Amino acid sequence: MNKEVLEQLLPVLKVTKEGLLRSVDVIQSEAPQVAEQLLRWKFTLSLAWFGTGLVMLVAMLVCSVVLWKIATRNKKEWEQSKEDGGVAVMSMINFIALFIPSAMMLSHLEWIKILIAPKLYLMEYIAHLIKTQ
Repeated sequence: MNKEVLEQLLPVLKVTKEGLLRSVDVIQSEAPQVAEQLLRWKFTLSLAWFGTGLVMLVAMLVCSVVLWKIATRNKKEWEQSKEDGGVAVMSMINFIALFIPSAMMLSHLEWIKILIAPKLYLMEYIAHLIKTQ
C-alpha cells in the first residue's frame, strides 16, 4: 500500500519541483526589470508631487506679493489696517498658505534618493515592505 502511494506521489513531486525551478528562473530573469520599473514609477510619482508643491509655492508667493502691493498702495487704509490687526491676519493666512505647499515639497523628496542612490532606496523600500507585513 505504501509502495503504491509513493509511486503515485513521485511523479507529482517531480512536476512540482520542476515547476518551482522554472518559477525561480523566471523570477530571477524578471527581477531587474521589475526593480527598474519600480524605481521609475516611484521617481515619477515623487517628482510629480514635488513639482506640484513647487508650482503651488510659487503661485502663493506671487499672490502674496500682489496682495501686499495692493494693500500698501493706499497709505491711509494701510495705517488703519495695521491698527485693526488686518496686517497680522493677512500675515497668518499667508504663512498657512505657504506652509501647505512647502510641506508637500518636503514630504516628497524620494526622487532625490532614487537619483543619487537607487540601490539604497531599493533596500529601504524592501525593508519597509518587510516591516509592514
